[in-house]
Amino acid sequence: AALDPALTTADLVRASVLLEAGRPKDAIDSASRVLTHQPNHVGAIVVRARAWTALHQGHEADADFARALALQPLPELYIERAHALTATGVIGLEPALVAHDEGIARHGPIVTLELEATDLSVRIRRYDAALARIDRVAAQTARKEEWLARRGAVLERAGRLANAREAYQAALTAIEALPSWTQSTT
Repeated sequence: AALDPALTTADLVRASVLLEAGRPKDAIDSASRVLTHQPNHVGAIVVRARAWTALHQGHEADADFARALALQPLPELYIERAHALTATGVIGLEPALVAHDEGIARHGPIVTLELEATDLSVRIRRYDAALARIDRVAAQTARKEEWLARRGAVLERAGRLANAREAYQAALTAIEALPSWTQSTT
């Protein structure tokens, strides 16, 4: 950086190190310096978004994650954006669920996105939506026992105990149908 002040790599590395060292405000400053020279540098935008999240600045984190996703729509950024929205407590669970749905619309029903969205749906008591997500993912997999157990947990949380019992029983039946050497891995 001393030899070449325009070298943005040094500021990007500095921003990442400062964030890891628990100095998010300083990380924002370093990442912002990168962005003055390279406004569409996804790495700098993401580091700054993470720093905003660490400072519980949900609106700023959301804006930076949205900007990064517009430039490079990676599935893990949708998840990280949703985590930032819920962790800051400023914006809430609904926009986090929307963030997951945007990722699913863009990339299809990726299991990690669907699982996160299912958990958020349960947290905001949209049990039927959570069940629909579980069914969508289960339809893509050969082994159903885990999804049947998840279905049972959602039904139990919804207070639909008879249905939950049926789902749990179906999960047990699916596990018992597996060869003995795979039963211990489920």
